[in-house]
Amino acid sequence: MNWKTDSTPAGKEDNLGACFTTYSGEIRQEIPGLCGCYIDMERGALKVTDIEMSAYPPVVPGLPEGAYHIYDYQFFFRNLQENVKLRTETYLRMEAETADAA
Repeated sequence: MNWKTDSTPAGKEDNLGACFTTYSGEIRQEIPGLCGCYIDMERGALKVTDIEMSAYPPVVPGLPEGAYHIYDYQFFFRNLQENVKLRTETYLRMEAETADAA
């Protein structure tokens, strides 16, 4: 949520919104500030904080309790959405500047 590649924690106040969808993609529930996260530098994994494990079971066979990989997009939906928008706008602006310079 803070887009850092070190272990700097992002608190749940940085979570713009978790979105849980139907299989057709409709948002059925949105929860701002659901959880925080940080990168576990030793394991190279994103660790989710502030989550009640029983509320978000692993679902995928073989994943241990506390493994939230299945929820990656849901937990951080609005932050991902904002990041994609920013990256797209930046790319298009740079392309336009390059075209104008040519």
